[in-house]
Amino acid sequence: MILDGAADPRDGHALGVYLDEITPRQLYPDTPFEVQFRILNTGLKSINLPISPDLADLQPEDPAVEFEYASLALVVTVHGAGLEIPRTAYAELYGSKSHDGTTAALEPGQWINVKARLKLDTWPVEGATAIAKGGFWLRRNIYRPHAGGSFTQIQNLNPNATSTPSLEVQLLPHTLSQ
Repeated sequence: MILDGAADPRDGHALGVYLDEITPRQLYPDTPFEVQFRILNTGLKSINLPISPDLADLQPEDPAVEFEYASLALVVTVHGAGLEIPRTAYAELYGSKSHDGTTAALEPGQWINVKARLKLDTWPVEGATAIAKGGFWLRRNIYRPHAGGSFTQIQNLNPNATSTPSLEVQLLPHTLSQ
């Protein structure tokens, strides 16, 4: 089950996800690239964010026990001329108030930096000049195990998203990556 909503411009919570650097800027199919994200509290209120790279840090010892956690996906969206659909890649961070050191409270104007190695989900047939933008998905998750499987309830949290500058990248065709 996924619960969703929309940002409320009257809400004082807001984030901006900046792409400070993408290395290299010429991207090859099936080849990871490095991204330096800057996650900035652009709002008027403190915001609590997950910062642990490993969900296993939050799982209870007993796999039959339900647990709750927050997740923050740091997203790179690539779009431009010659791309019928945007391409995406993301890294995910996890946290829980019940696990010290897995969340950080950012006051207005404060930021954290995160480096990640990513690969785009799909690749265009032809090469293309494109722009890459940073974004995020912030979620509250409840993992519920049961006999024969499990279920995760996901609620999208919707702080206001601040528009951030984009970076130009080159998506090189498959033939040049060989």
